Amino acid sequence: NLSDWGTLGYFGGEQAGLGVPVFDKCKIPALEDAKELCAALATEGGVGMFHIVGITPEAPTVEAAFQGDQPKSRHTFTNQEKERVYKRLNSCRSPEVDIVMLGCPHASLMEIVEAAHLLDGRRISENTQLWVCTTESIRAYAEKLGYDKMISDAGGKIMADTCPCISQIEMARNKRYMTNSVKQAYYAPGQLGAQVHFANTRDCIEAAVKGRRS
Repeated sequence: NLSDWGTLGYFGGEQAGLGVPVFDKCKIPALEDAKELCAALATEGGVGMFHIVGITPEAPTVEAAFQGDQPKSRHTFTNQEKERVYKRLNSCRSPEVDIVMLGCPHASLMEIVEAAHLLDGRRISENTQLWVCTTESIRAYAEKLGYDKMISDAGGKIMADTCPCISQIEMARNKRYMTNSVKQAYYAPGQLGAQVHFANTRDCIEAAVKGRRS
């Protein structure tokens, strides 16, 4: 899922540092998956470019990706490594959730559609807020298609052209966060003093409805 691609990026950034990682044996990422992978690579590492063998144009083969050179190291992303990253990003000891934040980097229309359908006919807990961050152009599309209303009817809100960490939103400070984003989970503790739950989108929506993580 989306968050798993983020944990792969976090792992890749850890190993690569400022280098250029090459991923082999990956399925083709959707736009949203690739976005999360890129953001996570540049969060834990300083990666400016990467290759996925058989997918990115310069890497039809492993040999082409390395342009004749040998890789400096090889690493295997296992389920154990994935779980390690999940645990590393979960800093909140309480199951309670004050804010569920989706969209870092900004949510695509498909991510908004997914959140809207997961919320359809339901109501967010009175103790919890749900924020979906996106661009103004995507928010406008969501409004025209009715997904903005589906989210607002459930008690959530779409926020355009902003981010709690960058904008230093005061009401986000020192809260118990839940997010599906590696990038937000990584930066929110330092930038906002937040305690963070990191999980996939479905679990985030469930927490928003219940007011706590199951």
